[in-house]
Amino acid sequence: MCGACQHGSHRQHHHSPLDRAAASERLRLKAVGLQTRALTSALKARIDALNVSSQNCINSAYVIKQDIKRQFDGIRAALLEREQQLTSAVDQVTKVRSSMFTHI
Repeated sequence: MCGACQHGSHRQHHHSPLDRAAASERLRLKAVGLQTRALTSALKARIDALNVSSQNCINSAYVIKQDIKRQFDGIRAALLEREQQLTSAVDQVTKVRSSMFTHI
């Protein structure tokens, strides 16, 4: 009750200090709600950016790994080719040497 109301008279009388406090609190809560929504949106945007960045990192790692595999496949192929050249050369030398000793 307000200060002017005594003994329950003016039951429908609005108590302005309480009304003002309640209105002020409602405004404050509304502002907090708006700020919370803004912070939530900003946080969601940062999380989305982080997810994109993480996915880009994963994709880059995959591409790099595939490139390394291709490079080593090329090295293996070159080594195999060189091995075949050298063993073929040894076979040729052995064949020539064998033919020299069989003619003696």
